[in-house]
Amino acid sequence: ARYEAGWLMVHAGVVPTWSLQDTLALAGEVEAVLRGPDLPGFLHAMYGNEPERWSPSLTGTDRLRFTVNALTRLRFCSADGRLDLKTKDGAAAAPPGFMPWFDVPGRASRG
Repeated sequence: ARYEAGWLMVHAGVVPTWSLQDTLALAGEVEAVLRGPDLPGFLHAMYGNEPERWSPSLTGTDRLRFTVNALTRLRFCSADGRLDLKTKDGAAAAPPGFMPWFDVPGRASRG
């Protein structure tokens, strides 16, 4: 995630409950692991669709995996923040109960 000149840029999406500060801090946690000595172990554990819902109490690999999934794969989520990482089509193809992440009412990162 990068924030510059009033714009936040991510590869895919931002979890609706994350503020700008949350997003940058969580991206920084992942960046630290990607630059650190635990990189091989993290890369081995990074892939997967769980957990599917954010909680500030997530720790370790679950926290990092969720952050990577949100920032690099998120298209759709439910109003309560559950991610759908299976659907790859455009906004009109949102599964029942899901919507594009940027359409979630009350999104914390809305500027």
